[in-house]
Amino acid sequence: KLDVALYRIQQPDLLKFLTYTKTKGENGYDNYKNAPFNVSGLDFITNFTFEGSAEQKISLPLEGAGMWLVRATLDGADYNDAILLRSDTGVMVREGNDNTTLFWGQSLRTGKSISQGDVNIYNLENTPKVLSSGVFDATGTVRQPLNKQGDIAVITSGEDISVVVLNLPMSYRYEKFSPRTISRKYYLFTDRPIYKPGDTVYFKAVIRDDNDALYTVPQGTAH
Repeated sequence: KLDVALYRIQQPDLLKFLTYTKTKGENGYDNYKNAPFNVSGLDFITNFTFEGSAEQKISLPLEGAGMWLVRATLDGADYNDAILLRSDTGVMVREGNDNTTLFWGQSLRTGKSISQGDVNIYNLENTPKVLSSGVFDATGTVRQPLNKQGDIAVITSGEDISVVVLNLPMSYRYEKFSPRTISRKYYLFTDRPIYKPGDTVYFKAVIRDDNDALYTVPQGTAH
């Protein structure tokens, strides 16, 4: 028997739902855990009950933009949660060449860039914290500092809310958005592959700084 309950939630509920704690495991890796989410204070919409193993499809009574929590409880004990978000605002994000995060927003209904809206980047470890904020300009874009501590970005435009996952633990196996660092690459070679005792060895080194495949000659003296 599967009981499914639907609740309407607001932005503070979403942030609380995604908040996590981090501990160090015995294997040396970080472990992440979300606290149990209490639904007692939420706006209850409706519930459904499923019995048997047959696949069933239902139409959820969702009207307009907003966010909802779906809680599925199996046999009155184990449960799992999911968030449903309906919005007309679509947002794309990419890393800039200057260690910034570039957001571009558009109306999914018209396809046009949004002309107003806010971006707030949050870290959700232990408690939600705003790391940076920005406002969309006339081109529908906004730049924010690139911060690997940023877990999600919440975008608000009028009544619409959109969420973009950046580095939220358990969503990616790697840090998707983190400040770019310049690495140094070396290539060392000799004038021939084999020598006899007493031979003079001539060698040469090529050194380049690698900034996302943009190579430059480093300054200073190599030792």
